[in-house]
Amino acid sequence: MPPVKTTLIATVCGVLLSLVSITSAAADVGEMGKTRAGNYYLNSVCPEYPALNGLNRALPANSHGYWRTKDLTPRVFRRVKSASRDLSDAYFNAARGLYNPPRNWPSYVLTPVNKAAKLTKRSSDVTHDLGNAYTPRGFTRIWNNRFAPLWKPLHNAGSTIRAKLDLPPSPKGC
Repeated sequence: MPPVKTTLIATVCGVLLSLVSITSAAADVGEMGKTRAGNYYLNSVCPEYPALNGLNRALPANSHGYWRTKDLTPRVFRRVKSASRDLSDAYFNAARGLYNPPRNWPSYVLTPVNKAAKLTKRSSDVTHDLGNAYTPRGFTRIWNNRFAPLWKPLHNAGSTIRAKLDLPPSPKGC
């Protein structure tokens, strides 16, 4: 018959090991709660808005959302390129945050978050190209053919996420 002390130590060690394995497995698979996911989403995407406002301030007044080459004077073109680079960085950081949350996204927002992350990364690439455009003509071509078509799907994905996480509509809450 083994000594009581040895049996007791072995039992305690076994219980502790099983508790450690259960908690570490739960930490790997767990999802964020609705409140934490909402806060994390806002912390990821809210830095986009100041950069987007900077680009809107740099662009001349326009009601239709598409640009002609003659709208961009050399001075405006330099400001717009700089604002585009800033927006590209903000979009990239937002996409990085959406792709790499501290825990898994809740299952009911996983699909729209993946879509928003993909569109945000694509917007980052396009705004990077806008910032590197050599001429106003190249800028307008990239804007009209690649950037403007991304607006509606990106806004729709963000609206879906905000609705499912009970967050206020688009620029509010930031």
